[in-house]
Amino acid sequence: MENFKSVPQDLNREASGMGLSLIYERANRGSPNLEVHMAKYNIGVDYHKKFSYLVVKDEMGKVLRSGQVMNKKADVNKFLKPFTNDSAAVLESCRNWQVMHEWLEEMIDHVVLANPYKVKAIAEAKIKTDKIDATVLADLLRVNMIPECYVAPREVRDLRTLLRQRIFFVQTRTKVKNRIVTIVDRYPEEVQKWKAVTDQSERKGENK
Repeated sequence: MENFKSVPQDLNREASGMGLSLIYERANRGSPNLEVHMAKYNIGVDYHKKFSYLVVKDEMGKVLRSGQVMNKKADVNKFLKPFTNDSAAVLESCRNWQVMHEWLEEMIDHVVLANPYKVKAIAEAKIKTDKIDATVLADLLRVNMIPECYVAPREVRDLRTLLRQRIFFVQTRTKVKNRIVTIVDRYPEEVQKWKAVTDQSERKGENK
């Protein structure tokens, strides 16, 4: 197995987690127990609401490209276009991760969804920046140490989203109905008057 290049010194200083140190130590010495991810390009994605930070590394750990990208499909595609052949990408499970995941599925050969809690347990840095987070993800990916989350097929994800929305709206409708009943029950005398008027109107309608 080929040895990996050492982690950049600035990242070494900032990333002080024991798990992260172990990853780089094993990568640099070529541990025979470490199965390396064979993708030519390994992409770490730190996903946010409006933008993402992407780091692209080769199999030797060299940073080929890094930077902040607005969360637009065209911008992400433009950033990654030179690195889509024989590639793998990873992002953490977070709010609306499906958006970036689905874009990457169309651009990248293999996309991995990482468990953020387990990633933190493996490699936690005292200083957290978007660049460090994306770099750590890229390194975990290239040494095959990503704690993966299960990702259902696209059709199943779409169906689940539809069902969740329906459940939400049905529950909201029920809450609104119950709230209206609660408010009406606060005025029993008025309700009797309204009921009398309603009954009278119904009887007049029946007689016509």
